[in-house]
Amino acid sequence: MIPALLLPLVLAASDPLAVWDFAEDDGGFQPSGEADQWEWGPVASGPGAGWNGEDAWATLLDRDYFNDGDDYLTFPTLDLTGASRPVLGLAHWYDIDEGGDAGLVERWDGAAWQPLEPVYGYPTDAGFTGASDGWVEDWFDLDGVSDASLLRLAFHADASGARAGWYLGLARIEDGDPVPPLVVYTLLPEDTQDVEGPYAVAARIVDDLGAVSAELRWSDGVDEGTAPLAVEADGETWDGELDGVEPGTELCWWIEATDGDNLATGETACFSVRLPAPGPPAVAADRPVGAAVPLAWEPPEDPLYPVLGYVVYRDGEPVAWPVDPEVELPVSAERHEVVVSAVFDTPRGDREGEPSEALELETAIPAVVDLSPAEVWQGERVHLAVTARYLLLGAEGVAELDAGEGVEVVDTEVLDVDRAVFTVEVAADAATGARALTLTGGAGSATLEDALTVLDGADRPALLAISPDAAEQGEALTLEISASDPPEASPTVDLGDGIIVGGIEVDGATIRVEATVEADAPVGLHPVTVDDGRRVLGGVELRVRDRAAPPEPVCGCAAGGSRAPTALALLSLLAAALAFRRRG
Repeated sequence: MIPALLLPLVLAASDPLAVWDFAEDDGGFQPSGEADQWEWGPVASGPGAGWNGEDAWATLLDRDYFNDGDDYLTFPTLDLTGASRPVLGLAHWYDIDEGGDAGLVERWDGAAWQPLEPVYGYPTDAGFTGASDGWVEDWFDLDGVSDASLLRLAFHADASGARAGWYLGLARIEDGDPVPPLVVYTLLPEDTQDVEGPYAVAARIVDDLGAVSAELRWSDGVDEGTAPLAVEADGETWDGELDGVEPGTELCWWIEATDGDNLATGETACFSVRLPAPGPPAVAADRPVGAAVPLAWEPPEDPLYPVLGYVVYRDGEPVAWPVDPEVELPVSAERHEVVVSAVFDTPRGDREGEPSEALELETAIPAVVDLSPAEVWQGERVHLAVTARYLLLGAEGVAELDAGEGVEVVDTEVLDVDRAVFTVEVAADAATGARALTLTGGAGSATLEDALTVLDGADRPALLAISPDAAEQGEALTLEISASDPPEASPTVDLGDGIIVGGIEVDGATIRVEATVEADAPVGLHPVTVDDGRRVLGGVELRVRDRAAPPEPVCGCAAGGSRAPTALALLSLLAAALAFRRRG
């Protein structure tokens, strides 16, 4: 604690006569009053701490003050008769009910206690009331006060309403001119779109004794500078201007005033220079489907400068520069954050304004999810089962597959909006290697890179043999078909026109087929195909022969008449028929 300093009087701008900071003791101040609520110690309410440490004087240290009472805090004895101009300074904090409660500094005039007016006046007619919004300093001219013990803090509370109260953190008495000028802003720039400026400021600056000089200072967060102030004829009104700044700038300023001995710094005031933002982007669908999403937004309200266009940001990166307030926004993920800013034609050139509110965009991106099989051979026919997401296969009649040159779609079966089977013919000379696959549905297209690999046709799966390899019109028989690989599922077998396929049995890579050749089945080679639902295998043929005509009957007749065939003739006919069948 710094005790009250009793110093010799020295004529100077300001000499301290006494300083009480209440850090270690109560400074000798005397409380009194009806409620006896002035107390010194650690601050547990109001400001939460003293001016210099934990301790201070307060109207109750740990709770709101009492109602309906008058309480006083009287200064200790200090002879002021030798001072040329004693001045009291207080550092205090207050939060006092404005309905009828107030704090005052009073002096004894020899007959009664009288209010002592601060150098620059009380904040209200009642005195200190309302909220100080932090620790503040006030000065009191002690002209005519012979001793500090003739001074006191008077606190008056009515019967209703109570708040944190009045806290005294520091008191000092000085001789001379310790009082800085008073700076009160009378004109403060507001937030604006104007990038040209200038921005006018004004203040009332007064001093308790004499003339002052003042300077306008500013900071834009990067640079700092000064600007001149001009005083009007009344000697108290000061005017200044700040230059225009780039949009997006918060410009802060303050005024410093001095009377030659004391410096006063006005509170820092700030305003923003910002070009307005458009309305937030919006999309009609709750979860839009497609590789591009239509967005629209409202133009900026009441812009000062013409709008040239917009910048659309997706996840913080600029992706589109439309002239009108709408765009087809490409999307590449299921979630994006989208904001929009406008570009204005300003006297400083084209300048971008503030960003809009963000749109948290949830999308349904068309995609190819799966392809089976992922490998095909040159020269084969294969069923490609494709699974998609958000492509709406078959919607509006659209279900298309593009696997590049040499792979031709010959049949399409849409299973549902996400699945389809495309039967393709792979050309014998199709380029080998991996290739992209593009799937198109009612909601757009999606490409899966390196989705399909074309392999050398020399190694493609095939049928190896069929036994027997020939059949006759009208014949029913069992065929055994040998394949290079077992079928992946129960196959279907096609033996060509006029051949009816019955039961099918699979034994590893061997397929047994019950077949009936119709009497009018085309004669010649019939390509055999086996379709296991994934691949269509070929490579063997079944020959269909013409059914043999029955031989002419042999007649053993006597001259001039007919007779029944002999047993030898019947045996000859049977032997000829059997021999013909074997040759076939």
